[in-house]
Amino acid sequence: MKWIDQAAYACAAQWSKCYCVTVSANGIRFIKSIKVGQLVEITASLVHTGASSMHIYVVVKSGEATENTTSVANRCFITFMAVHAKDFAKQLDSDFTENIGFH
Repeated sequence: MKWIDQAAYACAAQWSKCYCVTVSANGIRFIKSIKVGQLVEITASLVHTGASSMHIYVVVKSGEATENTTSVANRCFITFMAVHAKDFAKQLDSDFTENIGFH
């Protein structure tokens, strides 16, 4: 869960160009377990923005290091809020034209 939040934060901070805080994690689906030693790939994509919030879709994939395939292990939506240095919500430009994805 820590890696999910960190990937979503990187996406939110990159897009908003400011510090962001986690507001909520929704629809967390644990589809399969990740075993010790497996490779893990985490993708975070911006899917919606509000006045000061961003909704990030996170997908976690895993697979054996000796194989060339991965499968979805987890997915969820994380909501972030952009904040000023004085802890006030920052207005965002809600018109974005592309998803920002991080692996």
